[in-house]
Amino acid sequence: MQGGSNNSIINCTFEGLGTAIQATNTHNLKIDTANIINCKKGIGLNDCWDSKVSDVKIDQPLLKNSATSNTFRIAKLTELVRHYMIHS
Repeated sequence: MQGGSNNSIINCTFEGLGTAIQATNTHNLKIDTANIINCKKGIGLNDCWDSKVSDVKIDQPLLKNSATSNTFRIAKLTELVRHYMIHS
């Protein structure tokens, strides 16, 4: 999703994708009750204002012969913390 406003992703399942949810330059995005199963990346929000993410389950089964299996990368943690401090 790019450049949208007042959009919702509710009660969805994403399985076996590169990135489950990717949004850029979007505001008032609501992601609620989502299951992300065996995707390389879970949720990517870039320049998304007044957005809300709740009740999201990310499940990555153990993959044999993979150095990065069962691990998640937290990107731009300081921006996420700042977002919640300002908008909570």
